Amino acid sequence: MKAVARRYQLVAVLRSLVCAMTAVGLAACGNLAGSGSAASPARSAAPNPSSTLGPPSSPLAAPACSSAQLLITVASDRPTYRAGQVVTLTVNLQNTGESPCDVPTGSCLPQIVISNSGGTVVWDRAAMQVMCTFGNPHTLGPGASAAQTVSWDGTLCAGRDPESCPGGPVSPGTYHVLAKWNTTRYGTVTFVVTS
Repeated sequence: MKAVARRYQLVAVLRSLVCAMTAVGLAACGNLAGSGSAASPARSAAPNPSSTLGPPSSPLAAPACSSAQLLITVASDRPTYRAGQVVTLTVNLQNTGESPCDVPTGSCLPQIVISNSGGTVVWDRAAMQVMCTFGNPHTLGPGASAAQTVSWDGTLCAGRDPESCPGGPVSPGTYHVLAKWNTTRYGTVTFVVTS
């Protein structure tokens, strides 16, 4: 019995590694998040992000999108915020290629990092998760776009996990957003926080 249990544990660990490391693994994992693995809720007051990705594509429906065929932009819902006010960011992803391709989905996508004017990171979306989970990829046709909205409550959190986030509102100043979608390309936007 112990040998069988160990085999199941080994298979689960190997499956998790494959899912985390490869785009093919992302498509093959499908129900990993539904098998008892769940991300820790964010400490931020932000609601779950909204998305226009639509239903997932069937596994291996299209090749994974390359960084070169994706255009990524990010916009804030306003140019200026008061300290502690929620910042809503919309990340748009467009397939600029000539053929359909799959984009990954998951609890840490899009990847968003906010830094102050001195370059110090004040918020890292991935730090809000104990573990990033991956969903089924979504197919974007040529010229098609998708958007995901993410909210930040204006508090400091740039650690490695929710427990290492000091909290507290950021200081007044200029802030820069870098948004990526598991690619080398990124979109940026700047906003100001006032007192």
